[in-house]
Amino acid sequence: LADDNLTLTVESATANDFGLFFYGDVRVDIPLFNGYLYIGGTQRRLYPPLATDGLGRASLALDFASLPPGGAVAPGDEGFFQCWYRDGGSSNFSDGMSILFAP
Repeated sequence: LADDNLTLTVESATANDFGLFFYGDVRVDIPLFNGYLYIGGTQRRLYPPLATDGLGRASLALDFASLPPGGAVAPGDEGFFQCWYRDGGSSNFSDGMSILFAP
C-alpha cells in the first residue's frame, strides 16, 4: 500500500469494447450473464470505464488515495477484484482475483 503501485489488467475480454473494474469485500461464485460474478458484499466500481484493445486487454492503475467513498483498504485487508465487460448483446466477467494488502 505504501508504494501505491497496483495495476489491474484484464485479458481476453471482448475486443474493442468497454469494461469496468470493480472490487468488493466478499468472494462469491454466482452465474450471471455469460459468466460468473466473483465479487459479493459491498461492491465498488473503479472509474473510468476502459476501452479494450484489439486483443481484449485493458489496464487500470489504482490510486489508493482516490478509491471510491468508503472503499479504502488497509494493511491486512483482502480485496476481491474483477472486470465486467460488454459481450455482444450481453455482459460477461473476467476471472476474479483476491489481493491481500501489505503495508
